Amino acid sequence: RPKTVPWPRTGFMSSQEWEPYAPVTDTYEDGLYASRWPFNSNALGGPATLWTITVRGGRNLTAVHVRLNLTSVPLLTSHVYDCYHGRALLPAADGTVVLDSLESGALGCIVALPRPAPPCVQDHLRAMANMTSRSVASFDPTWYMMEMSLVPTAPTPKPAAGSTPVGMVLVPRVPQFRFQSQTVAIENEDSVGGGEQYPWESAPHKAHDKILDLGPFWIHQHLVTNADFKGFLLNTSYSPRDPTNFLKNWNLSYWDSLKDLPVTWISFAEAKAYCKWSGGRLPHSYEWQLSGQGTDNRVYPWGNNSDMDRLPPVCDLREGCGPEPVGEHPTAASPYGVEDMLGNVWQFTADEFMDDHTRRVVLRGGSNYHPTDPTGDGWYFPQAKSLVTHNTLLLMDDSFERAATVGVRCVIDA
Repeated sequence: RPKTVPWPRTGFMSSQEWEPYAPVTDTYEDGLYASRWPFNSNALGGPATLWTITVRGGRNLTAVHVRLNLTSVPLLTSHVYDCYHGRALLPAADGTVVLDSLESGALGCIVALPRPAPPCVQDHLRAMANMTSRSVASFDPTWYMMEMSLVPTAPTPKPAAGSTPVGMVLVPRVPQFRFQSQTVAIENEDSVGGGEQYPWESAPHKAHDKILDLGPFWIHQHLVTNADFKGFLLNTSYSPRDPTNFLKNWNLSYWDSLKDLPVTWISFAEAKAYCKWSGGRLPHSYEWQLSGQGTDNRVYPWGNNSDMDRLPPVCDLREGCGPEPVGEHPTAASPYGVEDMLGNVWQFTADEFMDDHTRRVVLRGGSNYHPTDPTGDGWYFPQAKSLVTHNTLLLMDDSFERAATVGVRCVIDA
């Protein structure tokens, strides 16, 4: 419910005028606290304000009088809604509205708009009314480990016999490949469902160990480049629904310096779309790993010694340095000749996991970006610059998933 309350793509939750502990009552005796989020939105008709409200202390409140403070639009000419319960509110002359109830452990929400709610807001209010028709307290509080499912990936058409897909190398069948990988994510442990759950596992785990029959398949020798992705755009009608951050680093005035860089600033869905257009798909994490290890379970594409000089140098600047052109580090190639596997940009895999609340995708390879952590705690997205480690990216929205440090390579079934 808290994730759904501030409806997407309005900008409230990124308001630079956010006011924590906004005064909405004369006393905090009831344990009521609010934040105020002013935002000027063309989609909502101009200046609007959102209040998020929490109740602490284990009490449920009824007939709650909340005093609103608007600076841009007179309250009495605003259209005010309870955006948690999905209903209209009538403000009094003193700027007070009355919420029927506020549940402990839930989140209250009020929004004031300069115009009547547009269709997108009306849809959202209806969804929230339906969602909150059942109280939070009525749900069973017993904790249980939530299971995950791996989203299926369809096989690709096979190339004609004797042909080699452009830019790809062949990984032959390995009937007894030992897939071993452990997440570098700091959060959670197996006891609380940390990690991922593959079909052969009974619960999510941070480490995976399984003998698999893999291949044959073709895999890109190098990461997909900006030039490659430009070909996709020129030959399809693809246009992002939400262009925020899409190909953010592209500038045609200096295209020559960009064309050989790995394509970044694309979402998981856009990576899948490129691979499908090119006749392929994203590699499973274990296929990516086989492409780097071969059959001897090595830790790095070149062997077992940690020779980081074979990889792009680390960038610790907050603003980043950007990736290096593909093919710059041939001594880091795998036994099959696959390059750019570690330390340039993270790489999407096909391993998308879902539970009742979240979606995430496994990333492999690490990147050259690792800003200095002044606390020394190492909480910034930990690196996985080996063939036996991985991390995951939470999937929420195309614009959220686009990053300067995540790229793609594809595979084709042989």
